[in-house]
Amino acid sequence: MNKLRIPFITDELSKGTTEKNDKPLKGIKILDVGYGGGIVSEPLARLGAIVTGIDPSQALIDIADTHKDLDPELDDNKPTYIATTVEEHITKYKSYYDALIASEVIDHIINPEFFVKSCIQAVKPGGKIFFTAPNRTWVSRFCLIFYLENVCNMVPKGTHHYENFVTPEELSLILEKYNCRVDAVQGFFYNFLNNIWFRVTTLQFMYGLRATKNI
Repeated sequence: MNKLRIPFITDELSKGTTEKNDKPLKGIKILDVGYGGGIVSEPLARLGAIVTGIDPSQALIDIADTHKDLDPELDDNKPTYIATTVEEHITKYKSYYDALIASEVIDHIINPEFFVKSCIQAVKPGGKIFFTAPNRTWVSRFCLIFYLENVCNMVPKGTHHYENFVTPEELSLILEKYNCRVDAVQGFFYNFLNNIWFRVTTLQFMYGLRATKNI
């Protein structure tokens, strides 16, 4: 999914920068919330971003710390990983980051409004916020829960809970409530037969949402 997710993030963050070649995100401070062991953090760091990845799981922190040391491209710009939650992190880093990413996280949160509000507080006024998540539709329920978890066992059973899925409309309303402007919503779909992710016009399965914190 990084083939879609990373351009969705970088195309926006690299606008107006003077950096060319392979470091279009040089100097941009990014918070990766619930970073999944560095899956998103490391590609962004390779592009020059100053990345902090946070997750409450110390086991994931340990995996990510070990993995980043194996990548020679990260020798001079490794992500920083911290075992914490965004709610705890903003007590020291409020309005600190240029951008925040929460990829496939909000659908595992019990109180999404409080989570989104905390994410917004971590970003500077004018900063960018990126979410990717499954929509709450029969398509996502069939694909993620029935097929991936119960038919082909690609994902452990119980990973997803349909009632926790957040629609893009619900997420947009929360962002707008807390002084953000929703700039774009993009649909993503996965071809299970060919193992390929691609962009689509429909939001029935997965979506990416980009917002700006108002000044």
